[in-house]
Amino acid sequence: MGRNVLIEAPPIGRKVSNRNENIMRQWAIKITEGGRELTPEDYRMALTVMREWDEPSVKGRPSLVGAYMGFGKSALLSEYLWNKLRDQDVETGRQTIRTDFGAIIVLPKREQVKTLVDYLNAGPAVDSAGKMMHRNTFAFGLYGFDPDAEDGMTPTYNAYREQETEQVGYNVLVMTHEKLKHLTLQGKIDKYRSFYNEQGRRCDRPRLIVDEKPSIVEHHKVTQRDLNEVIEWATLQDFEKKPHYGDIYEQVRKLRDFLENPIVEDKALIYPEGESEDFRIDQRIAYMLGDANDFGRLEKLRGIEHIARHGGRVSKYKNESGKQVRYFSCATKVHYDWTQLNASILDGTGHLALEMALVNESEKLTHIRPENTPAYHNLSFYVSKAENLSRSSLKGKKEADVVAKMKTYCEQIQRKHPETKFLVITYKRYQESLNHALEGNDKLTTKYFDGGRATNDYIDCDGVIFLGNYFKPSDFYISMASTINGRSIEFCEATDSRGKHFKDEDVENFKLTNQLEDFMQELARTRPVQKSVQLPVYMFTKDEGFIEQLKQECPGAEFGTYEAPTKLSGKETAKHKVTQMILLMKPGEEVHKATWYKDNGISRKAFADSMNTQVVKEAMQENGVIVKGHFLIKEN
Repeated sequence: MGRNVLIEAPPIGRKVSNRNENIMRQWAIKITEGGRELTPEDYRMALTVMREWDEPSVKGRPSLVGAYMGFGKSALLSEYLWNKLRDQDVETGRQTIRTDFGAIIVLPKREQVKTLVDYLNAGPAVDSAGKMMHRNTFAFGLYGFDPDAEDGMTPTYNAYREQETEQVGYNVLVMTHEKLKHLTLQGKIDKYRSFYNEQGRRCDRPRLIVDEKPSIVEHHKVTQRDLNEVIEWATLQDFEKKPHYGDIYEQVRKLRDFLENPIVEDKALIYPEGESEDFRIDQRIAYMLGDANDFGRLEKLRGIEHIARHGGRVSKYKNESGKQVRYFSCATKVHYDWTQLNASILDGTGHLALEMALVNESEKLTHIRPENTPAYHNLSFYVSKAENLSRSSLKGKKEADVVAKMKTYCEQIQRKHPETKFLVITYKRYQESLNHALEGNDKLTTKYFDGGRATNDYIDCDGVIFLGNYFKPSDFYISMASTINGRSIEFCEATDSRGKHFKDEDVENFKLTNQLEDFMQELARTRPVQKSVQLPVYMFTKDEGFIEQLKQECPGAEFGTYEAPTKLSGKETAKHKVTQMILLMKPGEEVHKATWYKDNGISRKAFADSMNTQVVKEAMQENGVIVKGHFLIKEN
């Protein structure tokens, strides 16, 4: 990630303030309620993080707090803020508001914003004059406007407009990652860096704490429709009075014509022309095109601007009606002002994110981490290299057939670990149907791939089954790697026995680390570091590069193989058909061997060979099936 300052959690011998000691005590009570035990190193790390929030160890540098996933960073943050906002009299227990403390807090999800705001505003407190303070005194949630939202948190349009004025009366401002990005794109973040206390004195919000890494690099898809929208607007302008709009019209029209040109091949790169280097699109155009709060349009304009100045790639996708739609793909850095905001980013997998190098390059990161990172000795990985279960490998198959086989996989794995509750992770397309198919089995719960961040809903699971993988569109990996490494990269995708990969080393490296980051975040939902039991993890991949990365990240874990009873992708062999038949047998059922293999188009030799394979033997043992003469019999 380049040169940075590394701070490891120091010995606990340094004097601890009464306030931080109280915070640490409350944090420890909260996160040990489920039986978790904290180590001396956990306490040292918590103190180190709080000291960093109190006073940055290296002023003018953002910090990356790399405490392991499941450490309790979010819980520590909420306790830290609650206590920093109040002074408590030891004798009377009376809480007095601290009028000088301020901060900006950024969380991944809207519901987390509301939860933290409610928590910080809860409980009685008095002001410096002894007057009882009402709720909603300390923290203010800054929400975006979405007329279609039905989450109970979205303000009305008028309330949305009033937020900018109302927030100045609160010590702590809480917002989502998306909101921080939009304020940054608009250049408005400075408006939120201060507040007025109860005496009417202006105070700073001198620290920005971001829970989970926000978008450092943004991937853009710019379609012909996006380009035409700008062109249609530009044709209505007076170019003589506003020549800049004439330049916008010409540049965007060139991009549109290039994209519409049938001679231009898909995956082709467009290179910028010399006069495009200083091309700018005034962000006010986003407001003139429509709703002033349509930040998606503002991001599209940033993408168009980048393509005109630096180039992009032609790609395509199928829309809902099945029509091929061409678009430009590119990626841009989001220019957060980390230094001025004294930023602290909390992310257990931040060390894997190659895009963090762009932060380190310009602002120089202070990396805070424990002395020892988890080795994951209690993880056992069972890897099937027979198939990747990629989206493309399942394409064209009937959903009912895919779900039925997924159900077979899950139930067979669960029988191997009868006391273990498994979290089953698959594609969004199949998750609801699979969940319905597994209904009634309280040992199997499902979710779809989403990176797994910001949820504690699956702590009761002690095993994971990954039915799929994290391969994103190829243009995403190429565009992101191009921006991170500062160079144009030709289309370099290749497919062989290990699945899709990239010939360009930088792209392949970004793909592997990005997949590993998502994988570890999903895995962390079960909180393996907090558990003493052995956690089985089943996965399907042919990518040896990914397995090697996983071994480096989990050096203490065990790695074994797994042979599935059937195949979701590719051609089924005789042993798969025999295994499925055995697993589907009902109590008391008898199957005549010769009749069955003839009816299913299997030769006598192939059937005999299948009966000697490990996967068939395991299926017979698991389902209580025995061989008796010419029959297979499922015992009662």
